[in-house]
Amino acid sequence: MSDLQAKKQSSKPAKRVGAVPAAAGKTTPKGSRAGHLKAKKLLLKRRRRQMRIVLALAGLIVILLALCGWQFAEYRGFQHKRAVVDGDTFFDGVFVEGVDVSAMSLEEALTYWEENIEPVHAARTVVLSDGTKIVASDVGYTSNYRQVLQTAYDACRTGSLDDQFQTLGNMGAGKDYAVSRTYCTREALEGVALNVALSTDHLPIDAKPVDFDADTCMFVFGEPTDGQTLDREALYKDVEASFAQGGGEVELQFVYTEAEVPVDRYGLIASYTTDASTSSSARIHNIRLALETINGTCLEPGEVFSFNGVVGERTEETGYRPAPAYSRMQTVMEYGGGICQVSSTLYAAVAQTGLEIVERHSHSLNVNYIPRGMDATVDWGNKDFKFANNTDEPIYIVGYVDGFEQVYIGLYGRL
Repeated sequence: MSDLQAKKQSSKPAKRVGAVPAAAGKTTPKGSRAGHLKAKKLLLKRRRRQMRIVLALAGLIVILLALCGWQFAEYRGFQHKRAVVDGDTFFDGVFVEGVDVSAMSLEEALTYWEENIEPVHAARTVVLSDGTKIVASDVGYTSNYRQVLQTAYDACRTGSLDDQFQTLGNMGAGKDYAVSRTYCTREALEGVALNVALSTDHLPIDAKPVDFDADTCMFVFGEPTDGQTLDREALYKDVEASFAQGGGEVELQFVYTEAEVPVDRYGLIASYTTDASTSSSARIHNIRLALETINGTCLEPGEVFSFNGVVGERTEETGYRPAPAYSRMQTVMEYGGGICQVSSTLYAAVAQTGLEIVERHSHSLNVNYIPRGMDATVDWGNKDFKFANNTDEPIYIVGYVDGFEQVYIGLYGRL
């Protein structure tokens, strides 16, 4: 009840139903009863306060116990993560180029690559179609295997412990790291290409005359040789591709320059014609016979033409007839008379070309078939007419007597 009700009740006279004899010598005053009630209230409040304290302490203990349990769980989780992350080998599920390295330390993996994998790649070989062998280790081979192994090893060892553990968990079934390699460099291949080009490149070689048809005055040419230049860009690409596929053979590619058959560069260099229409039949016969011997003669570069050497001795046995000839400033009959017109006509043609005159003699008397100073006499065993081919191309001699008894000699070669 409230204090007000207690006061009201205490102010009312107590009903006496029956007299209860008081203890002898003792009385119960009104004030002592109120004090007793007040004391009970204080005790009740104290007990309530104590109960609240006990409940608070109990709650605090529960919280502390929960915190301890959480900390213990966290510590056990930390220990588990640390046990998983710590170690000196690659983590489970780590592969490099398909090789499981999870049981290897970094040093073991490096040694394995250096001894078993890298030598195989560095020894890859490409063979060019000309026989040149190119080994990767000789043309700039490089590999980033060291960086890749280090990266694979450090993959779950960076960041906080939680970051490391999460990275490791994200690996799932594993992760494979690829190694990048360069088997050759352009700079190194340029040296190879230079050596190959020195033995394969050549300029076009035009067809050379291999024969001459004196009847048609036409040159016969051999086969031309096209020029070729090594296609270096194709070489670089093909070698790089071959190395990437493990090595093999590479066919050299060339850029070709077509050679020519220079028909228009060869023909008549010089010619000369003299008149023999007033000659006797024997003299014309001798002239024809000498020209037939000379006709078609090829004089190679550096070779010396000898009239006596080519025509030979003029005798009855060789088919020559007696005809007028000069001898010691006199006209005499001798075998082969008249052939000096052939040697003189040849000299007049040669004199136009710049070919080297080696030997030449004038007649003791003037001749009427060629201008003065243009003649060249010959005498077997005594006088000869010689000239040298001082060019780098063959010279061909054509000679004949036409239907009007004109003595013709032409020199054919490179114009």
